[in-house]
Order: sequence, then structure tokens, then C-alpha cells
Amino acid sequence: TALNYGIKGVLNRGDHVICSSLEHNAVMRPLYEMKNKGVEVDVANVIFDDNEATVRSFSNLIKPNTKLIICTHASNVTGHIMPIKEIGEICRRKGIKFLVDAAQTAGVVPIDMKSMNIDYLCVAAHKGLYAPESIGLLIALSPIENTIIEGGTGTNSFEYSQPSFMPE
Repeated sequence: TALNYGIKGVLNRGDHVICSSLEHNAVMRPLYEMKNKGVEVDVANVIFDDNEATVRSFSNLIKPNTKLIICTHASNVTGHIMPIKEIGEICRRKGIKFLVDAAQTAGVVPIDMKSMNIDYLCVAAHKGLYAPESIGLLIALSPIENTIIEGGTGTNSFEYSQPSFMPE
């Protein structure tokens, strides 16, 4: 759910997104749906023994309409930890939002969203945080433009439109 909020809440028709070649289907399935809705998707190659080549792979795919880069923090298949800080630096320099899937690392590997320039951190809390299954967590340091679900807030109760301020 957190990944769906981050992906579908940020991307619009005409946008470009880059993800890594290690992404889980929790990322790839929503991206495939967004591709069907006019979002351009590119996949950066991960070079296991060369983080600099991996970072270049992301950088080389950036276009003027690149709005978001999505990257797993660590692969659930290989355990490979991605160069998140370096990819985040590219995002900062280019004004691109950065979404990190920390399903495998939250609670296990230190994550500093500000120093890593992470705008959206998504977590499957049942793994390293030992929460019950089906609990997702999205920490957003940047606004999410598109709502996925409306309602359920305790603010502006007499208005039918969803409040536009965080965290509503």
C-alpha cells in the first residue's frame, strides 16, 4: 500500500520514472499500471560489483520530464545493498523526487532520509520492524499530489473535499 501511495500519488501522465533492475513486484506492478496511464518507465541496470556504474546507469536515463526515481534499499533476492546516498545526491542536484523501498532494511540498516535525500520511504513493517503482516508505512518528506483514498480525517469535517495539508 505504501508503495502504491508513493508511486500513484506522485506520478502523472507525461511524467518519466526510473527504477532499478532489482525492484520487487510491489514496485513493478504499480509502475506497469502507471505506464498504461501515460507514464514513461525506464529501468536502470544494477552492477553488483560496481556502485559507480550503477549510479551512472540511473544518471544516464534522466530526461527533462523525469519526476521520480525509485530504488530498493536492498534486494529481497540477492541481499545487495544499493548506493542510496549517491542516487539521492543525483536526485537532489536534478530536482527529482526519490522514493526508496526499505522493506528489507528498515530496522536493520541505518537510514537517514535527509542525508540520503529520500523524499518517500516505504516500509513493509512485518520484516525488520517485526510488526504484524499487512502493515505498510510511508514516510513522506515531500507532498503527495494525487490522493488515492479520500476521507477519514478529523479536520474540516463540514467540507466534502479532502484537506490538502499534511498529513491528510
